[in-house]
Amino acid sequence: FVNIVNQINQDSCDYEITLEANYDEANANTQINVQINKTPSAGSDNLRLYIALTQSGIPVSWMEMNEVNFITQKFLPSGGTPVSFEGNTFSFSTSDNYPETLPEAQKCEVIAFIQDTQNREILQASSVPLIFPGVQRDAALKKIISPRGEFCNDQVPVEVLVKNNGTETLQSLHFEYSVNNGATSTFDWEGNIAFGNNAKIVLPPVNANFQTQNIIDIGCSQPNGGTDENPADNGKIQMFFKAKPDTPYSALHIMLKTDSYPEETSWLLSNTLGDTIATGASYTLANHLYQDTVYIDTQDCYNFQIFDSYGDGICCDDGEGYFKLEDVRGNEITAGGEFAFAEYKGVDLNDAKTLVALFTADTLQFDYENDSVHFRNLSFGGGSPFWEFEGGIPATSEEENPVVFYADSGMFKVSLTIEKEGLTDQLEIDNYITIGSPNGIVDNFFQKKLVCLNPFTNFAIVKFISDVDGRINIRFIDALGRTVVNQERNCSSGENIFKIFTNFLNKGEYIIVINAKDGIYKRKVLKK
Repeated sequence: FVNIVNQINQDSCDYEITLEANYDEANANTQINVQINKTPSAGSDNLRLYIALTQSGIPVSWMEMNEVNFITQKFLPSGGTPVSFEGNTFSFSTSDNYPETLPEAQKCEVIAFIQDTQNREILQASSVPLIFPGVQRDAALKKIISPRGEFCNDQVPVEVLVKNNGTETLQSLHFEYSVNNGATSTFDWEGNIAFGNNAKIVLPPVNANFQTQNIIDIGCSQPNGGTDENPADNGKIQMFFKAKPDTPYSALHIMLKTDSYPEETSWLLSNTLGDTIATGASYTLANHLYQDTVYIDTQDCYNFQIFDSYGDGICCDDGEGYFKLEDVRGNEITAGGEFAFAEYKGVDLNDAKTLVALFTADTLQFDYENDSVHFRNLSFGGGSPFWEFEGGIPATSEEENPVVFYADSGMFKVSLTIEKEGLTDQLEIDNYITIGSPNGIVDNFFQKKLVCLNPFTNFAIVKFISDVDGRINIRFIDALGRTVVNQERNCSSGENIFKIFTNFLNKGEYIIVINAKDGIYKRKVLKK
């Protein structure tokens, strides 16, 4: 249902509910007034209004909680009320003698909702507490409406849903928001939101060079120019994605190890029209591995040309140099090194290698069970996805970007198979998702036993606090789950500092994993 809910959240609603509730303590009577307004084009058949009296703070031990909330006590009336509009407005009033005492009334809410009796869909709802709280200024940021999902440009709209939980009508509010911890944008809103009502507020859009997955952080403050009396509900964060281009692009990894005379070597990559797509030249480091990533259209063919100005190639008289081209999964496309002045290689990704299964997730580790993970299909070449989630609910999915619930602790495998026109490709990563702290996996963010210079560039400074003497294994794992650094180091009890050269790594996110005698420690880092 997650995709359905997300779609509904993005759609505007044709109905608006204004709800009022007044409790008369002297007569133990509750008076409720409802008004429904609809847009002129909205339908009015099969609609029914339901009003529920609910109670919270009921002391019941259930599901590790010591109280339960929003428990329905009555429907007024029990079968609901048919909605019949006069023009575009419908009004309804009712009263009841529940609750009978003020202490109970202070824990009660009134909820009104419209339901289509034919398909059972709830079209709109509103709620208010039966007794107004003693809080004057309380603006609650209920939801980030936008950005969510995918955006294909570098400007995204920003829209939020704000609820006024204070008795004072909300007329102004200050917003601060940023994407990926970048520059902070501010916006001062003015309007009118009565107590208990929600309002959509449009903020100025944000412009940035977005990554594949992004986090927006939005906060509000200063209701009516004063202090918010409940700041705990003033902030929200949400993930959104940069859409893949419609053209079936893929990544081509170009690796070049120079010989003893690096300045003699150069290369270029051109397409079928003869346009130069990428070049490499002016190398200065002898016997050094250089790496480049080029994004190309899989429906085109390419020529890779490498040159040596002296005429002896890059292997094997003056060093053991080589070149190698790989696809995004590390599959070798072509390689070489022994040539004279030049060598020419054709590069055609319009075959089985154009179908490449690739995925990521919004998080790789949760500290507790009963949480969900949003998976993202990053595959190249199109095709139909088939997911398998060890320990997940659901266990399989054919959705593009599924959300999976994990109820138990452990380390779980994730598999994605892409199929298109008889071709298939599968990416399967063991222990990709960690829930809880199984098998000695330590939540480093709390213990702070593994620290790294973040972000790092040509080398990474890793600090590890060990409880014992001994050998440890240090690994860097890239976004594809590949181990790109694997080193054994001596470690002494206490603080240890290691310098690891990373100039051969591409820019992007990595996970550092240290396997020590007393546990396995992880930390996510970024190379710039």
